[in-house]
Amino acid sequence: MYIGNEHFIEVTNAVEAARLFKKSVSLVALSISSFCNRKCTYCPNSVVDRKSTQNFMSDDLFFNIMRQLALIDYSGEINITRYNEPFADKDYALSRITDIRKHLPKARIVIYTNGDYLDSGYLETLAELGVHQIVATVHSGPGGKTDIDSIKTELRRRMDELQIEFAVDHEEEKALALSAKYAQGMYLTYIAHDFLRGAEEGNAWAYDRGGSLPIPKNYVRQLPCLVQFSELNIEWDGTILPCCQIQNEMFANNDYVLGKLDGERDIFLAWTAMSFVLWRRKMLSFEPKKTPCTTCSYGEPRGNLASLKATADQVQRAIARMGAA
Repeated sequence: MYIGNEHFIEVTNAVEAARLFKKSVSLVALSISSFCNRKCTYCPNSVVDRKSTQNFMSDDLFFNIMRQLALIDYSGEINITRYNEPFADKDYALSRITDIRKHLPKARIVIYTNGDYLDSGYLETLAELGVHQIVATVHSGPGGKTDIDSIKTELRRRMDELQIEFAVDHEEEKALALSAKYAQGMYLTYIAHDFLRGAEEGNAWAYDRGGSLPIPKNYVRQLPCLVQFSELNIEWDGTILPCCQIQNEMFANNDYVLGKLDGERDIFLAWTAMSFVLWRRKMLSFEPKKTPCTTCSYGEPRGNLASLKATADQVQRAIARMGAA
């Protein structure tokens, strides 16, 4: 991951902004629509209404994003994700995926889904379109049961129904992950979790989504978060959020919105704007994090942190000098 001085000052030159984006960003997360057919207790969709209406990302917005990413020959990951079920409208999803592959032939396409709408024919089409991976989370078992054993049973049933030979990636009492290599090299990952395991001890496995859900968390984050250095998260209406953990409808006054895209706005200048700079400055520190990041462990850096600590100290000194000036 590249972290440079440019990340901590606002870049207003379009060419320089595009250059920094290309050098830094490895993941663009798109919510191509708003609807989700489920209301899981560990998801903000259990609180906000994403079920009664379907909103689609407009053509103007979508193709503006595609054109600009094509200009820099974007080769990172495109995640179709963010609090919706992308396959609820199959024709629309296929159209968007087709256009992503057309505009961004080098990009890696990864789709997150609950798997409710997948069948073998649809999987074959997705593989032909060049999708690299599908990650499906199974949420309930036969009869709507939500105990982990029932969910594991449903997970295996779905993989058998799709007539896919799978391997067990990981299994424990409260979790199961299966994977398979599909036609054309597309990978499937099916996941089951007891999302609230550990709740009795005050530290549930599920994220509390920026503190917006009543999920027990004793953890207080002090490690940096590097998401704003390497990602761009875009909602269906063009709203830019700091990371995948923030669903804006859960927070008042657009407190954590970092910008908004439309059919014309430069996405690179949006990503290098002061709103992002301020987040990067505070999230690089090794100090306890403030709301909404206090109890979040998403995206924690791993390994030897000495170099990162030195960079964080350097940045803080530079910020202090700017304040003094």
